[in-house]
Amino acid sequence: MLKALLTSTEHLKLQNLQKTIELLQESSALLLIAVDTKNLSKQFEVYFFSSIDNLQKIRREDIEHEYNIIKFIAKKQDKKNYFYVNLFEVENITKIIKLLNYHRDSIFENEMKIILLFDSKSFELLKQNAYDIFSRNNFSYQFTDHSYTKTIIKENNKLSTAIERYKSQANLSPKLEIELLFTIASEAYAISDLELALDYYEKAKFLAKEHDFLFEYSAIVGNIGLIYMGKGNNDLALKYYKKALEIDREIGYSQGVASNLGNIGIIYQSKGDNDLALKYYKEALEIDKKIGYSQGVASNLGNIGIIYQSKGDNDLALKYYKEALEIDRKIGYNQGVAIHLGNIGMIYQSKGDNDLALKYYKEALEIAREIGYNQGVAIHLVNIGNIYQSKGDNDLALKYYQEALEIDREIGSTQGVAILLGNIGNIYQSKGDNDLALKYYKEALEIAREIRYNQGVAIHLGNIGNIYQSKDDNDSALKYYKEALKIDREIGYSQGIASDLGNIGNIYRSKGDNDSALKYYKEALKIDREIGYSQGLASDLGNIGNIYRSKGNNDSALKYYQEALDIHREIGYIQGVATQLRNIGNIYGDKGEKSTAKKYYLEALAIAKEIGYKDAVEMIEKNLHSL
Repeated sequence: MLKALLTSTEHLKLQNLQKTIELLQESSALLLIAVDTKNLSKQFEVYFFSSIDNLQKIRREDIEHEYNIIKFIAKKQDKKNYFYVNLFEVENITKIIKLLNYHRDSIFENEMKIILLFDSKSFELLKQNAYDIFSRNNFSYQFTDHSYTKTIIKENNKLSTAIERYKSQANLSPKLEIELLFTIASEAYAISDLELALDYYEKAKFLAKEHDFLFEYSAIVGNIGLIYMGKGNNDLALKYYKKALEIDREIGYSQGVASNLGNIGIIYQSKGDNDLALKYYKEALEIDKKIGYSQGVASNLGNIGIIYQSKGDNDLALKYYKEALEIDRKIGYNQGVAIHLGNIGMIYQSKGDNDLALKYYKEALEIAREIGYNQGVAIHLVNIGNIYQSKGDNDLALKYYQEALEIDREIGSTQGVAILLGNIGNIYQSKGDNDLALKYYKEALEIAREIRYNQGVAIHLGNIGNIYQSKDDNDSALKYYKEALKIDREIGYSQGIASDLGNIGNIYRSKGDNDSALKYYKEALKIDREIGYSQGLASDLGNIGNIYRSKGNNDSALKYYQEALDIHREIGYIQGVATQLRNIGNIYGDKGEKSTAKKYYLEALAIAKEIGYKDAVEMIEKNLHSL
């Protein structure tokens, strides 16, 4: 049954594991096994007890008191038997790993023989927090339950051909074996099967390091960084990227240097440090232009566009995206084409042109499906879902989000799963089902915490805060907003800090404490001005205008609303334009200048109807009826 869940190459790995167990009968041993499903965990347990005569099982309840596996086994003073511990999804895994690392030398001093079975997430935690165990131990094996991927492999000719070629080779030279393993991993990554790709890259990495093939080792290490970034583990990804960069600089491989600089830029961008990210992107772009590597040039242009978009400079971002798109179309790099089309769609969406955005998203989705780029398929499904959500069609948005969620779960994109759970939570919140929304937000938060996706942790904390605020539980909301603010400050995510400050300001405003609200809004305004985040800046100005209006200071309110309106028009954020036109209409309504108020309301109503902004349409129509 076990072999039916594994690929043919993993059968070879299983044989190697069995040989290792036999060879180490007379010495100390620590064998680390990682599996990705509970079913595979159960099948390995059956396999071990049917193939190892001298195997004793340590039950979870035996170690629950102290969580010290090595100390428990040492008390038995048994040098003959293997001891097996199944740690798949065990509680308190962090404490277990800490004690395992601390007492690691006792394994060899007391001639113990231990087999530990982990789930994939815990195995990654072990790599991060108990590196010394890996430095002293070469016997670690990762296996993937391929029962769900067999159809994908069968339907993907390149991947199945690569696997069959590897299977059929005998007496491989180390270099050829690395090449074949690398090809399989790359094809698996191309169809977004991250676990399968990681499995083959790890095997190739071991061989490359063993034979001191620096060029191959660097490429493999960099690609493993890509895997961890795709899984949402940015800290581990950064570690791999920096190692690959160090090697590429050492061997003078410019294309690799540029690639790793770009990847490091992506990590810093995800941490909210746009200026540092931009520095890495521009350095990478300069190198790629110098060596004439067009695909790298296009990638870096796209990344620079993302930075300018996050700063609110949509026109400059669009310029970079279109330049990148032109290059990738010219060289026939369709994955890049799909990415840039999606980015251009985001620009038009932020400008309020949802129909044009949808056109770009659907074109990107079609290309991603054609080339089997499943991670891209999920991204573009999310983008399309976002459009329908903004149009008020929550049911259609939910359909797209759920399709994307299914893909991200299949390909092992944990960060994508967390993001989509948050998106689905947003849908249920907008439907008024706060309890179901809260369930999704908490599940998303739990995953983000597990993979140390701190930016996501802060986002989901903010979402949970929004739920409690909508329930009029301002104290609970404030607690979550402040926790989100603390995390965003720790990771230096300025845009998130400003957003959290704005949320806290909203709480104080709802409590009637306008002075405290104004303090937080102005602090958010200062940050958004400093980082050049125009959309956030306009939101802060609108919030401050609301405070002055509630204080009866209509002239000051009008000044802030007008500045917010000017920014929204400048960056092409049509939804924001409609909001501020309505706010200005409210001011003139308060002043009794009904004809001027009506003029602003009608302009806001026309825009809201044009972009399908249903909530605004309802509010503006009420304003008009009240005149």
